[in-house]
Amino acid sequence: MRINSLKLYVMFPFDEILKILKEIKTELQLQRSSERKENSLEEEVMTIEGAAKLLKLSKPAIYTMISSSPPGKYGKKLPFHKKGHKTLYFLRSEIMAWIKGEE
Repeated sequence: MRINSLKLYVMFPFDEILKILKEIKTELQLQRSSERKENSLEEEVMTIEGAAKLLKLSKPAIYTMISSSPPGKYGKKLPFHKKGHKTLYFLRSEIMAWIKGEE
């Protein structure tokens, strides 16, 4: 094992190896941070107030967007989930996909 480490040292100076390792560490930290942020935001459950705030629209506009039977001026219906008779829930991931036209 010692011979291999000597060969590596001869091929790359120690300072260069440290620099490469720091770059790899930084890149991995950025990826992990980005993934955590995406996962926490994507699965957020919102009420109609939260959906209205996210879309910067009024609550009546949101009701119009979910009740348009042929799609109105907003295009496809806004995706939502209904619990019970009145409570509406929205998933941030579905709203973001709807905005991008993926829904």
